[in-house]
Amino acid sequence: MRNRGSVLTALRRQAPYQDLFNRIRGDMECARLDHGWLDRILAEYDPNTSGVAPLLRQWERAGLLTMGRRWLDLTVAGRFWQVTMTQNLIDWLTTRLAASAEPA
Repeated sequence: MRNRGSVLTALRRQAPYQDLFNRIRGDMECARLDHGWLDRILAEYDPNTSGVAPLLRQWERAGLLTMGRRWLDLTVAGRFWQVTMTQNLIDWLTTRLAASAEPA
């Protein structure tokens, strides 16, 4: 008899923003994030979402990244904290996107 539990586990539904979060993880692992792309994507999900600029500016002031017009680059300190920063960014986005999806 086959164990169907593993098949059902593999068929679990993907989180609604998983593709977005995977792209963020990949970019951050490369120590470079296209924040222009991220702002455009967030505007598609919800035009009222203000974007990630306030969070990114805070990290820039802390010396974790440098922001250009389109790209941000992690500093040496930012590379050290990259995993934590990535998770914080995803948590922040999850909260913002969930709030924007709630009925008014």
